[in-house]
Amino acid sequence: MSLQKEAWIGPDVHLGDTAFEKWMMDKSAAYKLDSMLGMQSAVRHGAGIAVLPCYLGDADEALLRLSAPIEALTTPLWLLTHPDLRRVARVRTFMEAMAEGVRNQGL
Repeated sequence: MSLQKEAWIGPDVHLGDTAFEKWMMDKSAAYKLDSMLGMQSAVRHGAGIAVLPCYLGDADEALLRLSAPIEALTTPLWLLTHPDLRRVARVRTFMEAMAEGVRNQGL
């Protein structure tokens, strides 16, 4: 399957992801949407293919991953908390559990 010849669903300028917009320049987007959830829904309903964050695409059993994650579009994940709360035991426990869960999922 040549992904280049497929109907692409891409971001419009309101999504605010210039790296993604630049990556999509050489693809002819059949639809341009302003949210990842909109793109996910369009793919789920058969409108075409799209690049989605792993946490959206992999969690949707109706979708099939067509390639490995695209290195040029990867972004770091930050877990943030208010400075006054970062030493609170339950907040620290939560942050550590979240970080471990993300590492184990390979995200």
